[in-house]
Amino acid sequence: MTAAGAQRGFSLFEMAIVITIVGLLLALSAEFMGGYTERQQYKAASDKLSAIEQALVRYLSVTGHLPCPDTDLVDGDRDGNEDRATASSCDASVGTVPWIELGITPETATDVRGNLIGYAVMDDLADSGTNWRTRITAHADVAGLGFEVQESGTPIMRPNAATMPTGAAFVLMANSWYDDPTTGADDTLADTLNGAGDKINLHASAISELVRRPTVAEMAQKVDLP
Repeated sequence: MTAAGAQRGFSLFEMAIVITIVGLLLALSAEFMGGYTERQQYKAASDKLSAIEQALVRYLSVTGHLPCPDTDLVDGDRDGNEDRATASSCDASVGTVPWIELGITPETATDVRGNLIGYAVMDDLADSGTNWRTRITAHADVAGLGFEVQESGTPIMRPNAATMPTGAAFVLMANSWYDDPTTGADDTLADTLNGAGDKINLHASAISELVRRPTVAEMAQKVDLP
């Protein structure tokens, strides 16, 4: 090989191979980073849901009932206060976390995409005139309380069923990532509630980090009830 041949540099074919390899490496790197970022967002959402759940336990322990959701808008935003129609009923079963009532910051009640975390509770468990401590004096008293929770139409929690967990005391959902797999559309917690307001129908594909649905029995135990 002549000196001139040795110094001629890459051919067009060789350059094409190099560009292809670099492109593949960049694509793989972007896919990895995208997946890593989403996992970090899931982790952040999960941590916030855990903090809210703990705040709800503290609220229940002090007041004897759960708060109503925040459902009204002030200047286009939720104000952080619970909204009640009466002492025994909420304005609506589904809204967002009433962060002022819970003594947490609005940042804790907001997911990493800037959406307030959804919160659902039934009137009988948010009744400010009926203390859980007088209502639940034995484990059997949790029967009939809370939401029936379904996954793609199949019950997995039912208030009156002895063969599965009791009803859900409340449901928390980080709405940002919760997609309806049948339509590809974003769902909010309000979309999962049936017309009667007593069943929450989640999708089996839901990522567990994005939803909290403790049973009435679990919540009662956390505040030292039977």
